[in-house]
Amino acid sequence: MGYEVPPEFTRKAAAPAVATAPVATAPVATAEVTFETVLHAWDKVREAAKQRGASLSRTLERSRPKALNGRRLTIEASVASFLFSQLETPAFRDPLSELLKEALGGATLELSFERGTATAPLSDSGPHAVAGAAAPAPSGSGPAVRSVYDEPIVKHAQRVLGSQSTTSGW
Repeated sequence: MGYEVPPEFTRKAAAPAVATAPVATAPVATAEVTFETVLHAWDKVREAAKQRGASLSRTLERSRPKALNGRRLTIEASVASFLFSQLETPAFRDPLSELLKEALGGATLELSFERGTATAPLSDSGPHAVAGAAAPAPSGSGPAVRSVYDEPIVKHAQRVLGSQSTTSGW
């Protein structure tokens, strides 16, 4: 006794393929990208990142272009270790590459990341400097050290959750 397959579960014959003429695409002419061009576009990239998500936006607020070697852009990021480790993932790299491509008129760059120093100010204080970089320590007082407990989000969590820090930490 055989089993008969109901017609709704059988494969229908594929429709014959319609031949289409290949569409010719003209190569996109992009101007040579210089480091200065990237620096001028960085503010646009940071503004556009605000529409893409908070993590990307906050990361770019604490990052800046450091160098351009050929088509390889090195970005210095002064962010927490967890966020820095996420920079190499497609979730961060792809949107950032797309934003840079839009801001640079279609030019595609290869991205690399370097860890910035959170306690030392960046040498350039222009519009592309890292926002929120630590201020230099007053002379004679040693290096500036910020605790995670001084972060606004941690203070907010302490208030909401009713936790308190002790003099020796947690």
